[in-house]
Amino acid sequence: MHPSSAVEAPSVDRRPAARGEGFLTDDATSARPVRLGVRAPLALTALLLAMVACGCSARDESTQTPTEAQVREAYFDTPLISPEAAREVGLGITKRALTERLGTASVLEFTDDAGADCVVYPVGGTEARDSYGSPIAAEVWFCFGPEGRLVAKRRYPGNAS
Repeated sequence: MHPSSAVEAPSVDRRPAARGEGFLTDDATSARPVRLGVRAPLALTALLLAMVACGCSARDESTQTPTEAQVREAYFDTPLISPEAAREVGLGITKRALTERLGTASVLEFTDDAGADCVVYPVGGTEARDSYGSPIAAEVWFCFGPEGRLVAKRRYPGNAS
């Protein structure tokens, strides 16, 4: 390489910035100090205080009693039934008649240990949160025997313990 063709790097001021100053670079070859001023720390402090205030005023839903809509969502959109409606259902009723009587079908179905087909309905007015903060409610299990008739009705408290 010929000595006259060497490209010399531009000089950059490498002195430390004064307090409240930083380096703003437009490109890789230039650096000039920028004064941040007194307002920047005040603005950052105000922003921090605003964030703290918003965080403190936000509702912690895990301690609030859940709404009926939240419980319904937790039970896969199965509507809550009243305690009276659950009590009035008598043994021997069919699943179809139960659905008509309660006005809706439950999507929560399972087979219990005795082999009965059971459906679960959450009970309105018993909304609570479990130990994980999830919405729960007391439940009524309606269990149908092999003939398709209601053979058992069980109520579970659904409390947080």
